Amino acid sequence: MKNKTSKLSVAESISRSIDCLVAAGATKPLPLDFAEGEKYVTCRFNVNGTMAYFRFEPDVVRVLERLTGSDKEHQAKITAWRSMFDYINIQCDRIQLGQVTPLQAFLTELYNKTDQLTLGKRLELPQGQNMVKGLLSG
Repeated sequence: MKNKTSKLSVAESISRSIDCLVAAGATKPLPLDFAEGEKYVTCRFNVNGTMAYFRFEPDVVRVLERLTGSDKEHQAKITAWRSMFDYINIQCDRIQLGQVTPLQAFLTELYNKTDQLTLGKRLELPQGQNMVKGLLSG
């Protein structure tokens, strides 16, 4: 698995992710945009005149399930955040090159503050799965 032995700390991965997002046009996240225990980062991009929220939340549990050896929990956190940084970095490069908009790049991270779900999480719900089936059927 890539980045299993990343030398970047969780804090450094988060910091570099924020730098990439801000360079691509996001507002700098506020301290309250960070979850306790480094669970997520939320930022805002201007999408068609509206400030849209995007939440980046690596799935440490799924990474943990795939690791072996000692110190798995610590390594899972490092690996999950490094993988998230790599994803953010690539997408922000694409935004800066004019290949995609922030909405196109981070659609699954689009966050609804009311129900506290990203679009990606919403698509995992039964209603979301029905929507995807409808799109795939034609």
